[in-house]
Amino acid sequence: MFDEVLELLKDTLKGAFSRDTERKRIRKIIFWYDSKQEYEDFINELELEDTEIIKYDNNSFWIRYHIEKEELNKNIIIYLPFERKKGIDNDLLDLETANSDLLFNPDSTTMRLKNLGLTEDCRKIINKYAKFFGNKKREAEFKNFDIEEKNNDNIDLIITAIMLNIKSINEDDILKEIIRYYFEDEKKYEELFKFGNEEFILSLFNDTFGSNANSYDDLLDVYKSLVFTYFATSLKDIKKASRYSKYLLTKKTTNVYVFINNLMRDKTAREYFEKLSMDIETEFGIIDLLNGMDIEDYCLSDAFISIDKNIIKYIVDKLFNSIGEYEVYKHYIDTRENKYWYEKLENEYNLLKNSIAFFEKINSIENAIKIVDIDRFAKDYTDNFYEVDTLYRKIYFYYDSIEDKDIFINLKNKIENIYVNDFMSELSIKWSDMIENMPKYDSNRMTLQKDFYKNYIKPFNDKKDRIIVIISDAFRYECAKELNSKLKNFASKSDIGYMQGIVPSYTKLGMASLLPNKELSRVKDSDDILVDGQVSSSLKDRELLLQKENIDSIAVKYDDLYEMTKLEWKKLFSGKKVVYIYHDTIDNAGEHNENTIFTACDKAINELEKLVRDLHTTFSGINAFITADHGFFYKRGKIESYEKTSKIVNATKQKTRYSYSDSLSNEEGILSINLDYVFGKDSGYVNIPKGNIIFARQGSGINYVHGGILPQEIIIPVIDFKSTRTTEQSKKVGITYSGLSTKITNAITYLEFLQDSNVDDNNKPCRYLLHFEDEDGNRISDECTIIANYENTEVKDRFFREKFVFKNITYDRNKPYYLVIIDEETGIESTRIKFYIDIAIVNNFDF
Repeated sequence: MFDEVLELLKDTLKGAFSRDTERKRIRKIIFWYDSKQEYEDFINELELEDTEIIKYDNNSFWIRYHIEKEELNKNIIIYLPFERKKGIDNDLLDLETANSDLLFNPDSTTMRLKNLGLTEDCRKIINKYAKFFGNKKREAEFKNFDIEEKNNDNIDLIITAIMLNIKSINEDDILKEIIRYYFEDEKKYEELFKFGNEEFILSLFNDTFGSNANSYDDLLDVYKSLVFTYFATSLKDIKKASRYSKYLLTKKTTNVYVFINNLMRDKTAREYFEKLSMDIETEFGIIDLLNGMDIEDYCLSDAFISIDKNIIKYIVDKLFNSIGEYEVYKHYIDTRENKYWYEKLENEYNLLKNSIAFFEKINSIENAIKIVDIDRFAKDYTDNFYEVDTLYRKIYFYYDSIEDKDIFINLKNKIENIYVNDFMSELSIKWSDMIENMPKYDSNRMTLQKDFYKNYIKPFNDKKDRIIVIISDAFRYECAKELNSKLKNFASKSDIGYMQGIVPSYTKLGMASLLPNKELSRVKDSDDILVDGQVSSSLKDRELLLQKENIDSIAVKYDDLYEMTKLEWKKLFSGKKVVYIYHDTIDNAGEHNENTIFTACDKAINELEKLVRDLHTTFSGINAFITADHGFFYKRGKIESYEKTSKIVNATKQKTRYSYSDSLSNEEGILSINLDYVFGKDSGYVNIPKGNIIFARQGSGINYVHGGILPQEIIIPVIDFKSTRTTEQSKKVGITYSGLSTKITNAITYLEFLQDSNVDDNNKPCRYLLHFEDEDGNRISDECTIIANYENTEVKDRFFREKFVFKNITYDRNKPYYLVIIDEETGIESTRIKFYIDIAIVNNFDF
């Protein structure tokens, strides 16, 4: 023990615990009180270099004279073998006061101060945390806590942070973590108050939020008040929430708003906001509260998920009842898009977006579907009508992704009815009538599918470029349009065209027609197709046919390709001029589980985008054509008896959407097309039900069909893609602060931002996160999101007006603060703008 005391004394003499850094004292005058006189013998034997030891024995006059007149250079230790006296009873008080940082008391607290590197003025607060320091592990964590200086101003924060197992003493971080502990671990939450300090924690909440918690048990009500106050700040009329006025924190509402906003946006803490929100939603009866308001009253709030559910239900009901205020509905959805719960209800909102677009599109093409020549009709479909198929697909894609479908069922049924009985009925009948009136199936200006190789691939035979052909089974035109919009983001060229597909539109014939060919023929009583007399069904068959035209050709399956490394790709493609890649995500789903067909479409689009990207990066640029063997038609609803027709009596082969016969069929509702156009003279006929009718058969697998002549089945996409080593990905549109002033004078401030360019082929949309912070990086405002996605919009209409709420703290009007703009996708700061803040702190939420 005496060794430790000696070391402590030496450290004190060296000034380790002295705060007098300004006077630079030549010597130290140390007062050593020893009320139990346990160190008297130790003092008698103690010898220290350049230090004189004086024992107090009612000799204060001499001590004072000796220190001030006789010995001016040595350190002095005054040993006082009694309890420290106060006031006038202390006859060395003035001398002691002048050296108050050098009081020496080698008790357990003093030893702890030494061990922790703290000065004597921290004694009181260290004593307050005796229970905390009673554990050696916690004492070690305090000693090793990474902070520049530990002092009376931050010891409470450090100890609370250690109890919360965090490395930060930022008050917001600590407050968030206390709430997390409340939900996550009851035992640790109780230990926080047992070994921490309840008074400090209560004051932290009360001082920050203006709450009035008097005990540990009051904090749950504070937590509820934080969320409810956040909710109330966004209401149009706060009086409508007056029944819960006791939960409103009216003194420092900006602090409440900023804290909850940051809690929601902190990925490590947001789940605790959700738990609080959902508990309060149930306990307070928030749904009933909302039902007594108009949407306009609460559409800016995101405190509760029931707000979004109410808005969704409202729009669903309006759409179902054909109240076409589409701009109003889109405004509500746009308002929610940067709110908290949108992400959890994104499928529901996307379903609504596509439903609104569906109704708008149906209205816009009313009376537009007319019988014209096939070239004009195909162009109308590829420019316009195809969008209905895309929207129908997306509606079901999102519908299938929603867990609670109940509120959407009636709307879904209405859309199904319009798609099948209005749009498809009119489109298919007029398309079929037009085909029926053509003298020959190929009597038009469109490229026929069997001429694909001749028109698109053969011209490259005499060039150095490698050509990659990607054939995706059943990849219909509208899917290709979506893919093409994605490819444009990194292409030097990506254009989409179309061909007239071969009828009947099934895989073996479609695949054969995409190969180099002079003659196609059908194996009798089979679906197998011969190309120039050779079989063409297998991958190897097709590779041999490709090599017959160009020896440097290869055929490979998509799935096999992705079993290889990129180095193996290079070896496989080395020296090859023509590469055919076969992809089968959509047709495989349609044949085995047709209800997943639209999910498969989405998957196929993403797979093909990735494939083209990977090819581009692996080979430093590519030339590619993406096409299909056929398309498909799919409707979700039950196939009724009137949507079926009798099989052809004299059919030599019968399928769901077509049949072969040797003679022309004159049956009503049947298109009988001479196959001479594809197989040569005397090839018989293919018979196809008009419209979207199928031949009657039993069993499942009749909602997903192809083989017929609908535009969805036979308008074959051709994407012409090119990229080079220097091809740059399209950049993101930016946002700039458009205000003139960089001075903030109100705790609630609105700022305007400009999207610098329109979203187009070369400029992608981007989400930006914006907040204010001080010079040290501490956040001082809430965070808002700007979704920069304007397209085809004039500059004057590309502005965003955003609200910022600032903490209720003291701002230095002469110091800079910063508006920080971050790209949400990358997390990279894009802009930092210097502001000055001069706010007279008031409560600006008008409670």
